[in-house]
Amino acid sequence: MESMEVWERCFFQSEFTHAYGAARLTSFPGGFVALWKHLAGSAKAFPANYLADARQTLREFVEER
Repeated sequence: MESMEVWERCFFQSEFTHAYGAARLTSFPGGFVALWKHLAGSAKAFPANYLADARQTLREFVEER
């Protein structure tokens, strides 16, 4: 918990290479970019029901790196 703020800052200040990749990220009509455009300027909660199943937990993802 002590390092949570540092992890969050590193994540949100990182530079992502592109919005498209081999993995399917969302089931939102129009895909990943359409989802973010839909959410831009919105005060709504993130619609988690559109996330694609990663078939692994966050812990599994982190530990394999």
